[in-house]
Amino acid sequence: MRSIRSRLVGSLALAITLSIAAPWSASATVGSYLTMPALVRLSEVIVTGTVVSQASAWSPDHRLIYTRTTVQVTHTYKGDVPSTIVIGTVGGRVGHRVMSAAGTPTFTVGEEAMLFLHVAGDVYFPTALSQGVFHFQSASAGATAARDLSGMTLMASDGTVVASPEPTLHVTDLESTVVRLTGAGS
Repeated sequence: MRSIRSRLVGSLALAITLSIAAPWSASATVGSYLTMPALVRLSEVIVTGTVVSQASAWSPDHRLIYTRTTVQVTHTYKGDVPSTIVIGTVGGRVGHRVMSAAGTPTFTVGEEAMLFLHVAGDVYFPTALSQGVFHFQSASAGATAARDLSGMTLMASDGTVVASPEPTLHVTDLESTVVRLTGAGS
């Protein structure tokens, strides 16, 4: 089984190759926009949770920084997960060096989010990069959820560019939609 480092190095190499070879700007990630039913269908695991810690490190060849984000799971909508999971992403900070990859989600210790994930061994990866992460924000009118799709150009199935940013959702509406689509709680 390949290690998280080798999987992340391979993913980053592919992203860099595509961004160099493609006719669009290398500062953006281009991908297919996933509707909520598609996001649910493609995700092996869907949870809400709180970020409890993060650690970034260099890849063995010292060409890539990756981050492991530990999340305390508060609710599971799809899949079977332990109470604490580790999310793997490309990018992060090691000493004075910072690396980021367009479209890759970032997390803050203490934040809550709904995560749409796929699994590789004991590490979970956001489905479709930032499309698979809804960050929760508290507000006087109730908690809201939004994805940070900056750095991404998303294409609809008909080839048109999907407008960004997308609207903010109430957390209760997001949860209801996910429950309906997964059949969780039925």
